[in-house]
Amino acid sequence: MIRPCLHCKSTLHIQEKCPLYVAMLKMKSGAILPSLSFRSVSPAPFVGRFGYPNINLGILAPPILMDNAAWYDSPREWALNNVDLSTIASLRLGLMNNRAIVNIKTNNHFLETAKQVALSIRPIDADITLSKQPHVGMTVGANHVPFGPTASVKKIDLASYARIPTKVERTVNESDASTVESCSYLQSHGFDENYLTRMFSVGLLGVESRRKIVPTRWAITAIDDTLGKQHIANICNFPLANSYEIRFGGYLGNYYLVLFFPHNWQYELFETFVPVGVSQSATDYEGLFGRSSYAENCAGGYYAPRLAISEHLVEQKRQASVLVFRFITSEYSIPLGVWVTREATRKALQSKSISFSSKELLLTFAKRLCAAKFGLSLELLLAKSKLLKGCDQRTLI
Repeated sequence: MIRPCLHCKSTLHIQEKCPLYVAMLKMKSGAILPSLSFRSVSPAPFVGRFGYPNINLGILAPPILMDNAAWYDSPREWALNNVDLSTIASLRLGLMNNRAIVNIKTNNHFLETAKQVALSIRPIDADITLSKQPHVGMTVGANHVPFGPTASVKKIDLASYARIPTKVERTVNESDASTVESCSYLQSHGFDENYLTRMFSVGLLGVESRRKIVPTRWAITAIDDTLGKQHIANICNFPLANSYEIRFGGYLGNYYLVLFFPHNWQYELFETFVPVGVSQSATDYEGLFGRSSYAENCAGGYYAPRLAISEHLVEQKRQASVLVFRFITSEYSIPLGVWVTREATRKALQSKSISFSSKELLLTFAKRLCAAKFGLSLELLLAKSKLLKGCDQRTLI
């Protein structure tokens, strides 16, 4: 029986070779944990999910004052610069979660501080007083980006002003705008999903009377889902793609094979570990009218790639059915959060496209590529595909 690493929970390596474990050893030897009172700079808040409605609300901040604190919470920039897994793990290990327990319905000084941190487009200086010295460790999860030591906050005061864009301030002060309207507006003006997630998680978006704190892992998927649905609504008004197309690429050991069919909007995702094989794949699907339930099998990893794909189709001003295969390799030895799937899909979509005149040619090429890259056969997954069955039915009409 393969036992998971005690630190990153992965079964893909032994503890001594875990990048997280190595980074933790360096941190311990460097002794960079703070004193009980210190000044730092915070790039983001973090909302826990246990104990609801009394939950842990944290201010993420490195234990020392840094000039580049924004780099600790920049998934889009990491991907654009092809930052490797070990570097990201080390960055996040150095980001301490300074937290306190708050009630989701109660406003207080700590929550107001978290809101200022979330709204600011640059990290804010903060004077932090802890109840006791934290221990070196890391909190990892399949959805959220991991972070380092956790400490109970006795007191926290901001030592600089939040830099809030005018469009964001106006949106937050709009008491009647829905979350969908606010997110759509802000994204159209260049504010990415990471920034919107921060705002949504601390209750800054939506109709004012309905705003509340949302656990970060839920907020990530909610924003991905909301933005994706807005794009899909536009996609359904576009003309169909004029060819069969394939794109392939990835990031941090997550590879995406994306197949486009010239049919009405559908989306289906298969996820499989390499070299475990397709027999243990997870899958979720939606048709033209979307889903009526949460994608339980692929969870947040379903909605994040869908956002990237819907963005791509909006840019192309085309409608298509999209069949996606995610291959998770041993390169992805530490779970870094659902953002990885979004950015890996974006990289795949930026790759050179190959077009085909028929579905048969497209599928033949996909099978050969999968066999060459991963030594796997796509036959079993293709046979299970609801999307392909839907395309065949429409062809016969």
